[in-house]
Amino acid sequence: MMASLFDADVLSNPYPYYASVRAQGRAVWSPEMTQGSWLVAHYEDVLALLRHPAMSSNRAGAYTAFTSGGAPPVRHMGEQVGLFMLMRDPPDHTRLRTLVNRAFTATAVAALRPRIERIVDELLAGPIERGDMEVIADLAYTLPAIVILEMLGASREDRDMLRPHVDKLVTFFGHIKGIKAAGAIYGDVEQYFDELVARRRREPRDDLISALVRAEDELGALHPGELIANAILLLLAGHHTTMNLIGNGLLALLAHPAELARVRDDPALVPGAVEELLRFDSPIQGAARVARERIVVGDQAIEPGSIVHLLIGSANRDPARFPDPDVLDVTRRDNKHLAFAFGPHFCVGAPLARLEAEIVFAMLFARCPRIELVDEPLEWSENATLRGLKRLRIVLR
Repeated sequence: MMASLFDADVLSNPYPYYASVRAQGRAVWSPEMTQGSWLVAHYEDVLALLRHPAMSSNRAGAYTAFTSGGAPPVRHMGEQVGLFMLMRDPPDHTRLRTLVNRAFTATAVAALRPRIERIVDELLAGPIERGDMEVIADLAYTLPAIVILEMLGASREDRDMLRPHVDKLVTFFGHIKGIKAAGAIYGDVEQYFDELVARRRREPRDDLISALVRAEDELGALHPGELIANAILLLLAGHHTTMNLIGNGLLALLAHPAELARVRDDPALVPGAVEELLRFDSPIQGAARVARERIVVGDQAIEPGSIVHLLIGSANRDPARFPDPDVLDVTRRDNKHLAFAFGPHFCVGAPLARLEAEIVFAMLFARCPRIELVDEPLEWSENATLRGLKRLRIVLR
């Protein structure tokens, strides 16, 4: 019997599993996945399907199928998921993405560098004085949470209140479980943004929520429910991708001290190192699509309506694309990984995630000549899509 992406040993290390999927064929049927689905694990195929016009991102039906029999809050959450731009195809996806793109352009993100550096400086001060850090809670989660909340126009103080809500929702979206709790939590987060939107209607500011309010009220560019739903999406995505990049990346460097030494000795290597860390242990491990027409992958026909899981983490370790893919090399060339997907749904927050990770690693390594991993078992999240650690304790010297 084929293992599942949600098995504990696969969650802790999915790469042998991915290699076994690649060995079985170009498209492998998995009855263990949601409603039964195809797994596509080779780089060439994952890339082709990410940009294939017949591969639909509108997979909200997979969520509504699980939520339709639940209590009203659960059914409501299932309906709202369908409004996420992540779940939309053009032209709706194009319309929604255009509204938020301006905040994530290279120029706009570069302007955030001084603010991000100040936040990292504040977050490192206490752990460096103590000589220890729990990386996820003290830095990897907190930095992107502060940044995305400030961009949305929420207060920094709201971070701690929203964290348990965000964690429960992300768990649900990466593993169909905890539906009842997620439904109740979604309603709380929705109410929070309802109140924030009402404040921004009264007192507009230079933030994303105010921009979306203008798009809804003045331009008619948003349909009912889309503003709140996509504010929630930005909150969720803005936290966990960068959190996992920082946590997974630091763990990988600590496990490869020679590569860590190269980055510490030459800060100019940091941007390239971040790209290699994105490839080596991708924070986003997969992307689901629905076939809108018959598609042939290798010698396998995928029929219309089939769910296809594009295994990005596997593509980034495909030996047919990357020489020695299981080797961490911070100077790797031709590193066109798929960690942020590809095509129309390329991650809108990719420039911000890269910048945050670059600043964290540069400042941490400059201030801490020695970093040691605390000897304790690693515990990974129960999320096969967003791969990340629950904790990462280190000693700073």
